Amino acid sequence: SQVQTCADVKPLCGGWSLVRAACPETCGCSSPIGELFLTGPAYGCPEVCPTTPWYLTRQTSLPCFDPTPAELQTDPLWLGWAEQFAVEVNAVFRAAPEMIPCDDCAEFFRNHGCGIAQVWTDLIQGILNMKVDPCSGNWLSSWLRLRPLSTYCPVECGCAASSGPRTLSDVLAAGCPGGCATAP
Repeated sequence: SQVQTCADVKPLCGGWSLVRAACPETCGCSSPIGELFLTGPAYGCPEVCPTTPWYLTRQTSLPCFDPTPAELQTDPLWLGWAEQFAVEVNAVFRAAPEMIPCDDCAEFFRNHGCGIAQVWTDLIQGILNMKVDPCSGNWLSSWLRLRPLSTYCPVECGCAASSGPRTLSDVLAAGCPGGCATAP
């Protein structure tokens, strides 16, 4: 059969960066909480996606709370992200498997819930003496840039913390959900 629309290739989004580049909306690149954890240019998602009106509209509508660990244990989105995370961590450390920072990285991701952001940051700092920020998508410097956690785990990522009023534009620029804005 012939490919006529992006919907025809949606099943290939997870494995083919070319499909993500050609069909970013269908593949979830243009959503702040899409199924695909492998976002960004290195994975085929156009760099412009997080700045498009479509993405920002979705980001604006997101609430400012973290799902509970129990909710995440049964959340298909989170479980899918955990599997993709594990595949990518293993790929990064392919040449030095003894350096992989987690025995079962999918389970590690699932079990820590939104706390994965701080646990991973501390772990990588301790093992590799490297500063990372999963909340912004920096999981292992330029070697592992994945979907930022700030839109799904805004409290853990500091989006709810405020030393004063935060406008919607400031909150969105920080990668946080619109629900974290405290001022017009």
